[in-house]
Amino acid sequence: MAEAAPEDTAGSPMKRVVARPGFGAILATVRPAARHLFSDPQPRDVGQVAENLDACRWLYNRLLQDLNEAKEKGIKLKTYDSQNMIPSLKLENPKLNLVYSKVLQMVNYTLWSNIKGLSASKKNGRKIGHIRFKGSGWYNTLNYNQSGFKIDQDHGLLHLSKIGDIRIKIYRKIEGCIKAVIIK
Repeated sequence: MAEAAPEDTAGSPMKRVVARPGFGAILATVRPAARHLFSDPQPRDVGQVAENLDACRWLYNRLLQDLNEAKEKGIKLKTYDSQNMIPSLKLENPKLNLVYSKVLQMVNYTLWSNIKGLSASKKNGRKIGHIRFKGSGWYNTLNYNQSGFKIDQDHGLLHLSKIGDIRIKIYRKIEGCIKAVIIK
């Protein structure tokens, strides 16, 4: 279940913790290394997570569309250019206001990571296609890095910003600093 992660900037080892609730997995990057399992989501939680995932999928597809259109016009966009589009896209799609801002920034980061991965494969001589749009049910990651989450071990709750509290079961006490929570 837990897989080794690279050392963080402080030089201490980190571990990714995987748990499988009803709607997928909750991964937590913890320092120092530990193993924890989370589960037991309520139907309300599943619905709110699904709405956030759908909004993130829309953002991913929209940013990819804008990048493709800019490329056709000969305009070269960078990561920060597409990240600066997010506030105006919130006006276009009000559902984006229901998603935590760092999660939306990580959607942009994911898109650019995919682009960089494809270009590296192309440089290595591989025959590659293009990045595809994500259909319904194909975008499945909410990445809370740095902030926007809190684990209440005493009451078995994971608080996610703009989603609320999700009931979880913690089988071992979490020790150390949690760096990120990824919901799949």
